[in-house]
Amino acid sequence: MRANGAKFMLSRLGKLRGKPPPADAEVKNIKFIDDGKFIKLLGIPFWEKFDSCLFWEQLYDRMKCKMAAWHDHSRATVCGRSMLANSMIYSIFRYWAQCMVMPEYIIDSVEEDVQALIWGKDVTFDAEEAGTHVKFRRWMKKGAQYGNRKTHLGIGLLPWRDHLKALQVNWLLKYMDGSRGEWKFLLDAWFARHPEGRGAIFSTLLRLASPCCASWIWLLCYTSTSQEFLA
Repeated sequence: MRANGAKFMLSRLGKLRGKPPPADAEVKNIKFIDDGKFIKLLGIPFWEKFDSCLFWEQLYDRMKCKMAAWHDHSRATVCGRSMLANSMIYSIFRYWAQCMVMPEYIIDSVEEDVQALIWGKDVTFDAEEAGTHVKFRRWMKKGAQYGNRKTHLGIGLLPWRDHLKALQVNWLLKYMDGSRGEWKFLLDAWFARHPEGRGAIFSTLLRLASPCCASWIWLLCYTSTSQEFLA
């Protein structure tokens, strides 16, 4: 059985980055990722030269178009709007937030949209606008809205910035726990070669990694643990 080269696409990483494709008979029929473009593996983008912010902007535009098509959201209660925000807005970004760094200006725009949705009156969302700039009156403290409705008298809104940190820290802790998944040995080749061992993920090493390398790291964690779970 021979692999179909037309269905493959290669990415040059490490020392091969920026160099022309190798003149090898085995790869001459295989395409390489063009500059400014990306490919997706399990929905996650990978690239050689690409601004990841453009990918997040595409996600945000898709979410904002959905909000612009809403008409009856103003009839919902504050708690009902909070449920809309948690299930219909934040959920769009959650999958990619586990393996990519969400830009601050995208986070700010999403938060503006959510706050306008919950506390604004008869708000109409513009699909072309970044964020929603309207005046509203929040009749509870900003932090109180994240509390549980029964125990803390909040509205159950998801604290999105804290949630983003928790998603990524969750995978770091899985890497550090006592399990022996094979995916960890692959990550050891990246991290454990340093004096800190696996503890290097809590240093500046991960912060200095390029966004594309970070995507490979998170994808490796996500797909490997998912396969172990399904097995």
